[in-house]
Amino acid sequence: MQKLRTVKDKVAQLTMENGELSSTDQEAAQILGKYFSSVFVKETEMKTDDNEQEQSDRNDNFKVTIDKVMVKDKLLKLQEDKAQGPDDIHPAVLCNCAEAVSKPLSMIYKSLEEGVLPEDWKAATVCPMYKTGDKSDPGNYRPVSLTSVPCKVMESIIKDEVTAFLDKNGFYNNCQHGFVKGRSTLTNLLETLESWTRLIEQWFRNRCDISRL
Repeated sequence: MQKLRTVKDKVAQLTMENGELSSTDQEAAQILGKYFSSVFVKETEMKTDDNEQEQSDRNDNFKVTIDKVMVKDKLLKLQEDKAQGPDDIHPAVLCNCAEAVSKPLSMIYKSLEEGVLPEDWKAATVCPMYKTGDKSDPGNYRPVSLTSVPCKVMESIIKDEVTAFLDKNGFYNNCQHGFVKGRSTLTNLLETLESWTRLIEQWFRNRCDISRL
């Protein structure tokens, strides 16, 4: 039987401000909510300079068009053991009903052209995930936001289209490893190690040539 849940561990009793341990799930949720809010960092609005604005104006012709085939392909690749979002639409349902729901979802995704996103897709269920250390310390948990799976499908399609556009128009430098298909921190480290090795070998060669003089 296939597993449909990946989050199994229950949050332990947490230490409250008075030093006592929480006795109910509601108290634990309030403690974690207060802690997560205290470490939350609100991003500042980024300002666009003239050069970036000019570059943006030149790329105004870029447009993401989502069709049924693209949506169906993404739905069939969903991992069925992942958790659902606050809308309670499980990935397993979307994956097994990909043929039926791909068309209506592609129609909903057209709201992107109007700059409108369904309010339900802006909500998230925050789940605490234990990291390490004392389980009664709320600082040893990290928040994981479970958002709507249909929304994440749309985000994945947009990411693929934007990445393809950047690659086609030569936005990536040869030194770029992050956010590039087939590259990662591992390939970055391998290239760095190769460069260091080459420089060290060259240094030894030069030393040997000098010693022969």
